[in-house]
Amino acid sequence: MSVVGAEYEEANTAIANELRDVIEHHVDPQSMRWRKVPGETEYSGVEMDGVVYKIGDVVAVVPGNDSNADRADSELSVISHCINKFANNVWFIRIMSFYEHPTEKEDGKPRKMLHGQWFTHGSRTILQETSHSQELFLLNECDGIAVASISQRCDVRFLDVHEAEEPDNADPEARNFFYRYLYDDEEHSFLDPPSEVGNEYPLKCPSCKRQADMKLYNSLQIVDDGLALHGRVYHVDDYVYVKSSSVKKGLVLFIARIIKINCSTTDIALASDVTLRPGQLRLRHYERDPEDPRKICWTRHTNCVDAEDLDGLCFVQPFDLDQHADEDETVAWVDSHPDHFYTGAEDDFKRCEDCFEQHVEELKQAEGLALRFDKIPVLEVFSGAGGLSQGLEQSGFFKTSWAVERSVPAAKTFELNHPESKVLCADINDLLRYSVDLRDGKTPTPLLSSHNPPIPIPDNWIPRPGEPGLVCGGPPCQSFSGANSHKKEDDPRSSLPFTMLSVAEVYEPNYFLLENVTGLLQHSVTSKAGDGGLVKKETLKLIIRCLLALNYTVRFKVLQAGQYGAPQDRERLIFFGAKRGCKSPEFPIPTHAFMKPAKKYQLFIQNDFIPPAKRGRAPGDNHIFAPHASVTIKDAIGDLPAFDWTNPHTLRPRTPADVAKVDQRVASGIRQFDSGTAPVGFSDPVAYATRPRTGYQRAMRRGDQPTVKYHFTDKSTPFPTEASATVPLEPNANHKHLPPEFFAHSTLKRVGPACFGRLNADGCFKTAVTSVKPRSRGSYVLHPEQYRAISVLEAKRAQGFPDDYILWSGAQSKTGQISDYYRQIGNAVPVPLAAALGRSLQAAFVETWKRMPREGSPEL
Repeated sequence: MSVVGAEYEEANTAIANELRDVIEHHVDPQSMRWRKVPGETEYSGVEMDGVVYKIGDVVAVVPGNDSNADRADSELSVISHCINKFANNVWFIRIMSFYEHPTEKEDGKPRKMLHGQWFTHGSRTILQETSHSQELFLLNECDGIAVASISQRCDVRFLDVHEAEEPDNADPEARNFFYRYLYDDEEHSFLDPPSEVGNEYPLKCPSCKRQADMKLYNSLQIVDDGLALHGRVYHVDDYVYVKSSSVKKGLVLFIARIIKINCSTTDIALASDVTLRPGQLRLRHYERDPEDPRKICWTRHTNCVDAEDLDGLCFVQPFDLDQHADEDETVAWVDSHPDHFYTGAEDDFKRCEDCFEQHVEELKQAEGLALRFDKIPVLEVFSGAGGLSQGLEQSGFFKTSWAVERSVPAAKTFELNHPESKVLCADINDLLRYSVDLRDGKTPTPLLSSHNPPIPIPDNWIPRPGEPGLVCGGPPCQSFSGANSHKKEDDPRSSLPFTMLSVAEVYEPNYFLLENVTGLLQHSVTSKAGDGGLVKKETLKLIIRCLLALNYTVRFKVLQAGQYGAPQDRERLIFFGAKRGCKSPEFPIPTHAFMKPAKKYQLFIQNDFIPPAKRGRAPGDNHIFAPHASVTIKDAIGDLPAFDWTNPHTLRPRTPADVAKVDQRVASGIRQFDSGTAPVGFSDPVAYATRPRTGYQRAMRRGDQPTVKYHFTDKSTPFPTEASATVPLEPNANHKHLPPEFFAHSTLKRVGPACFGRLNADGCFKTAVTSVKPRSRGSYVLHPEQYRAISVLEAKRAQGFPDDYILWSGAQSKTGQISDYYRQIGNAVPVPLAAALGRSLQAAFVETWKRMPREGSPEL
C-alpha cells in the first residue's frame, strides 16, 4: 500500500487547469435556457452551450469554501487524496431540481440555480487512502448552487444490492465512478442510501426530507391528547424516565407517572402556587424499593417539567407478591426488558393502556416472527469459553449452531455449556481452506481438530455458505492491547480480524459482529511501498473497507460494558455489518448509570471523534443518566461465602493483635485457608452465604441449586500472600500502603504501576485479565473486604457468567486447571454487553423480516 502524495502534484495541476478552462467557459456561456416537460410546471433540465443537464445527473463542480471546517482541514491533508486526479480536484453533486433564484440576477434575469445532494469521494471519508479510487459516497447534505458552476457531467453508476464492485485498477485518468452507500460523516457509518422520498420540492431531495423530518423530530408536537418529542409520544398515565437537574443528585433516572399534560396554548392553574405552562407535564414521582430497584412505590411528590426533561417511557405491571402473584411471573416480567418495572398492590393503579398494549404487542410481534422463522443460526469464531454466545442466546432469538475455537480447554468449556452447538476445535484457517475447497468443487482432506492426537471433524458439522445468519467473534487482541508493552508491527495476530472477514466472505451471513479492544483504533503500519510513510489507523480502515467490498453496511463504536449491566470497567470496540438491503443494527443505548462511560476517541483531525453510544436523542444531548444503577462489586458477589488467605507472617512476626483479629474474623464467618496448595478456598461446592440480595445475584444464581462451585483461588507463595493480607481493607489501597519492610523484596524494589491493588466494594471490577496475580504490575485483583485475590467464581461474576456455567481444563495440576479457568474467563466478552448487542441485532432482524415482502429485500 502506498501513500498518495507529491508524485501526483503535477498531474493534479494539469487536471485543475483543464477544469478551470471549462469553468471559465461556463461562467460566461453563450446560451443557457431551461427545459420543461410539456404540461409540467417545474424545470426538467437546462441546456448550456449545447450541453443538456437534467434532474438525476451527477455533475462535477469546482470546490468552493466548505461549510464543514473540520472536513476542510482534512482536505489539506495529503493522505486524504487518492490516485484519481479528477476526484482530487472536484466536488460531486446529484441534481435534484432546477429553480430561479428569487433575488440574485444575471443580465437582469433571475440566476438559474440547481438544488442537489452532495457526494464525497472515498478518500475524503474515514477510508482515506484505502478507498476504491472510483467509489463515491452519498452524503446527508444538499445545497443550492448556480447552474453555471457545473464543470461537466460525470458517469456515476449506482450498484444494485447484489452487485459486486469492480476491481480497482487505480487508473489516475478514470472519469467513471460508482456509488452504493450513504456516508454519515458524524457517526462515520456507511449505510444504505434512502430509497423513498417525497414527490414535492424540496422533499424530493432525500437530504431535504431528512432535514425536515429531523426538524419535526426535534420539535414539540401536540398529538392525540399528548405530546411528541424526539420520536416519543407521551400521554396521561404513561410512566416515564425523568432526568435529574444535576449529576450531583445521581445518575439514575427518576421514574414518574404523567398526571396532566397542558396541550393548550395558555397556562393552566393547578393550585394557588402551581401553574402548568403550555407543553409542560405534571408528574407523580415513584421511588424504588431498596431491596429490589425494579419495584417502584407511589409517593406524594409531584412537580411540573418540560418534555425535554423526559427520557422515554417505561412500563409497569402491578404484582401483589403478598397475596397471589407468582414470583416467577414477576421475575419473568422484569427480566424480559430493561424498561420493565413492577409495583405492589395499589387501589388506584393507573397507566395508559393504549401505550402499554402497544409495547406488549411489539414484543409479541417479535416473538411471533422468531417462531415463524426459527432462531437465527450463529457461527461464532474465536469463541473461547462462550461469553458472546451466552449473551446473544439470552434473548431467545439466537442459537449458536457452530463455534470455532482452537484452544482445547476453551472449546470443551463451550461444548459443555452449549450441548446443541457443533463445536469445531480447529484452526479457523484450516476450516476456511476446507470450506473454500468445497465451494470450488474440490474434495478436501478431512478437517482435523486441535486435539492431541487430532480427530477428524465430520463433514456434516461444517457450515455451508448462506447457512449462518450471523457471524460473530472477538479475535485475540494481544497485538492491539494496551496491556501489551512489547507490540510488534509484524505480529501475525494483527491479521486475525481479517481472518474473520474471510469467514464472512465464505459463509455470506446477513449480519456480522466483530468485537475487540479499543487499541485496534490506533493500530498503524508503515507502508511497504511508495514513500514508506505511516498509514494511520490502518487496521480500522481496512476492516471497514473489506466489509464495504463484501457489500455490507458498516457501523462501529466503542461501548462500555459497565453501561450495560456488567460490574466491570471494560471498553470494547464493536463493528456491526449488515448485508445491503438488511436493516443496519443500531447500537444499544446505555441501560446503567456507570460513572466511567465510554470515552470519545479521536480520529484524524481535531474535533473529529467516534461518538459514544448515548440515550439522549436531541442534538448535543450527551447526558449519562440511565434507568438502572451501575452494578457494584458488592451487588455482584455479596452473597458468596467469605474466606481469607492465612497470613504466613514471614516478614512481620505474628502479634497477639494479629491473632485476635483472625479470631474475630473467623467468629464472623470468614474461613481461613492456607495458600500454599491449590485450590485455595472452597475446593468442594459450598452453600451460598445469603439469599440473592440483588437482581444481578439472582441472574447469576439461575435455577434453585443450593451450592456453588469454583469459589477458590490459585495457590500463592508467602510474600504475595502476606502482602495481600497486609494491604489495608480500604478502597483502591495498593502496595504503596504496605509497611517499609515489604519494599526490600525484589517485587517492590522497582517502583512502577500499582500492584497488590484492592478493589472497591462500591465500585466495579477493573478490566478482566487472563491471569489473576496480585503482584503483577497494574494489578487490582484483591477482594475489597477479604484478604485474598478474587476467586474463579468471582471472576466469572465479573464477566456475567452464571454460577452454573461449567469450566473445563485438561491440565494435570490444580494450578494449571485454575490458570485455564482464569484465562478462559478473562478472554471472554462480558455477557451483559453481549446480551445488549443481541437485543440490537434482534431488532435489526425483526425490521428486516418486516421488509421481506418488499421487492428487492434479501432472503433470510
